[in-house]
Amino acid sequence: MKKRLSRSVKDKIIFGVAGGIAQYLDVDPVFVRIAFVLGTFLNGVGLIVYIVCAVVMPLEILIPETNAESVVLDEIAAMNKKKEKAGKEKVFGGFLIIIGGIFLMHNLLPSFDFDEVVPLLLIAFGVWLIIGSIRKEESLQ
Repeated sequence: MKKRLSRSVKDKIIFGVAGGIAQYLDVDPVFVRIAFVLGTFLNGVGLIVYIVCAVVMPLEILIPETNAESVVLDEIAAMNKKKEKAGKEKVFGGFLIIIGGIFLMHNLLPSFDFDEVVPLLLIAFGVWLIIGSIRKEESLQ
């Protein structure tokens, strides 16, 4: 089946634009939503693009599946997707730890300042993501 860009029915907060783009690009919808928010801070471009997409993009068409075999295959695919997402979270968490470590080494001075708190927060967030993804992996097995 051909991939088609459409607004998501299942994964939507306002109009389903971010969920639809995330499904099409096969990424986490949170990243697309963050991109729209960041784009909004750039002279409102993100908000304008979101509104245009909400008007132009068609709504996703859901086809109900009644075959029991396809339900089992869907569950297996969902399990594999969760494992893949846990792996991506580990990579992203590791990236945050590395960036935080670089900032910390750059700012490491005898005086304690707010500049040293930000890298610690990045490191803590990265560790939290990695631990969370490990726990998700263990619960899937």
